[in-house]
Amino acid sequence: MKKILTTFLSTVVLGSIMYAQSTTEILQLSQNTALGTARFNGLSGAFGALGGDLTALTINPAGSAVFQNSYGSVTLEQNGTSSESTYFGDTSRNNNANLNFNQIGGVLILKNTSGNGPSKISLGLSYNKTNNFRNRLNFSGNANNSISDFFVGQANGIDSNTLLLQSGESLQDAYIAIGENPLLGFSGQQGLLGFQGELIDNPENGNDPTVFQSNVRNDDNITSTEQIVDIETRGNSGKVTFNFGAEFKKRFYLGANLNIHNLNYNRSVVYDESVNGGQIGSQGITGATFINETETNGGGFSLDLGAIAKLSDQVRLGLSYQTPTFYELQDSYSQQLETFFNDGTSQFVDPNIIIVLPEYRFRTPATLSGSIAFIAGKRGLLSAQYSRKDFSNTKFTSDGDAFNELNNTIEATFKATNTFRFGGEYRYENWRLRGGLSKITSPYKDSRIAGDTDGFSLGAGYNWGKWKFDAAFNRTVTERRETLFETDSFNNFADIDRRNSAVTMTLGVNF
Repeated sequence: MKKILTTFLSTVVLGSIMYAQSTTEILQLSQNTALGTARFNGLSGAFGALGGDLTALTINPAGSAVFQNSYGSVTLEQNGTSSESTYFGDTSRNNNANLNFNQIGGVLILKNTSGNGPSKISLGLSYNKTNNFRNRLNFSGNANNSISDFFVGQANGIDSNTLLLQSGESLQDAYIAIGENPLLGFSGQQGLLGFQGELIDNPENGNDPTVFQSNVRNDDNITSTEQIVDIETRGNSGKVTFNFGAEFKKRFYLGANLNIHNLNYNRSVVYDESVNGGQIGSQGITGATFINETETNGGGFSLDLGAIAKLSDQVRLGLSYQTPTFYELQDSYSQQLETFFNDGTSQFVDPNIIIVLPEYRFRTPATLSGSIAFIAGKRGLLSAQYSRKDFSNTKFTSDGDAFNELNNTIEATFKATNTFRFGGEYRYENWRLRGGLSKITSPYKDSRIAGDTDGFSLGAGYNWGKWKFDAAFNRTVTERRETLFETDSFNNFADIDRRNSAVTMTLGVNF
């Protein structure tokens, strides 16, 4: 069993470790999209001017006051992901499926017949899952570099004597001491792993003890490896919403939410490397396995404000603002490295410790949404919604200026996204037929990292009066890059074509 160490690293070291996170992970933690009820999903989330749905009120809190009666609902979702990954020209395919509990909640409607003040007040309480991180990717390919290049890049500039185990010192002791050294930190720990794993070395005839070289490259300075990568993510994020809404003159609706957020994100990367035949160097290294486990946990809060106006019996306008989510998060990580040699031996480097880092603050970007809906009496409706969210405003903070470099990278990497949602519902007696389209523009300034996300939805529902049952099918498609280590010395990536499909079912009741 691994030892767990809660370390009091300096803020400088904490910042360097956080900097090791990929921008993909930072984006995942920043995203906060309600997965939703079946009716909400059936219209592709175009609900900002409609209300009358428990997920819709988390987008525009004024929507709770649209309910005519007190109402509750619960939602389950079967989610499936199909990915096609291309890595150095080789293509791999992955399929994942899981059952999710999306939403549960209710709203209490209090009607005012006195003629003074609001004609209706709504009080809501709901839980909505905002992100499901569960996914797995496997890909492989033949490359002209090695994971040893990553360790060389991390170790360069560090005195090789620092990476030697002193008399009576264990690997675990050295790993902790180097990590807590403000001048070495996370990079020093990687250098220690590579050096002790014999993947890198300081040249015997070198005059500079801070310059390293790869032991995987052969005498002609050539590296040819087969690389196999397995990336698994787990966890989810969600929020409990306390809602207050009010109806005025049966035409104007105002609302506010207080949201309490929770987040759990786990990522496991298993990297396997085999040196291709005929390319084994004088050190006799035939391959390596590098394992990284990271976990992020925490909670936070946010506020929402919203308004809906009935311009007529047919036309509604909606406007809402979701503040940033202010998180308090804590990270932990563990690592292992094993190097294999052509004589059948191996060098296993395992600090056998889980490092738990100090808490830090994380702020996601705010969202501004505007929407319009056309109500065709009892026959149906059409709805459209536009949202803007600037991911360059994502920010890490702690005591001191540890995150300055990371925040500058975020600002240089991300931009604002524009989200367009369109949905429609046709009503025939007790039946409801729904459909929608959505488009989310890339949050990256370099669209090669991730492109736009396009989606469509179909749905149906049946209304018994007191009880309602809805079902929906959603599909989204996006292309992105999965980068293993965002470093200059080793920046291999896979191009991912991802298709996400979901079937959602909601049972609702008026009371």
